Amino acid sequence: MNDITRVIVLSQNDYQENDAIIKAFSYDYGLMSFVAKGIRKINSKNRSICMPFAISEFQFNLKESSSLQSLLNGQILVTNHKLHDDLSKYAIASLWTELLSMSLEGESEETLIHELFENTITLFKLIEESDNYSAFILFMLANFLDRTGFAPHVDSCVVCDASKVNSLSIEEGGFVCSDCQMHLHSPIFEVELLRDFRLAQKVGFDKLKDYLNYKKPHTDCVKWMIQFFEYHIGTTLKAWEFMHKWSIIEEL
Repeated sequence: MNDITRVIVLSQNDYQENDAIIKAFSYDYGLMSFVAKGIRKINSKNRSICMPFAISEFQFNLKESSSLQSLLNGQILVTNHKLHDDLSKYAIASLWTELLSMSLEGESEETLIHELFENTITLFKLIEESDNYSAFILFMLANFLDRTGFAPHVDSCVVCDASKVNSLSIEEGGFVCSDCQMHLHSPIFEVELLRDFRLAQKVGFDKLKDYLNYKKPHTDCVKWMIQFFEYHIGTTLKAWEFMHKWSIIEEL
């Protein structure tokens, strides 16, 4: 009996001569991997449904003992083609799918999976509509850090709980006051940068559209957020390295 699941395609990697491995986010199963046979042939019937960022229905025979499923066929629901037409939008969407893959590894909580699935559909639509790329990056990283328990402490000094702050200590995990800043030798930040950094930690998916329309964050916020992520998560992001190395997004 064939199984059908709605998926968001996260990535596609070559496998053998004309095949590919498709990493997908399934509404029903979370993170899944499929072998798509013949997908690299121009006339493949499954070519369009396996494009990154596409929202599709996949048909397959579920093998519970296997980490790799065989894709039979399916249908495209939403192409999200604008994410492919603009390299900046492609890079931003790739950052989110990379974070999604990290989030979903081993995740089985149904409510969280469904919430992330629907939020990703919303996010892709907003990326197509907006060019506030700094805000997208800050939001994505803040969202990931919050869900994984590594969110920066931004409501007071992370060391002594003083209300007035003037710096960010990546090592300590949040904002610090002037006294602690002198002890830690962390850089002094402009008030605008501190405000923008803090705001990014407070935005949920329900307020994301308003956040994107509000203003473009201080560009240094992205740099500090990336450094915070790399220090506390212990890994680098391929999508960020790509957009930074090739100056995909001019404002960064």
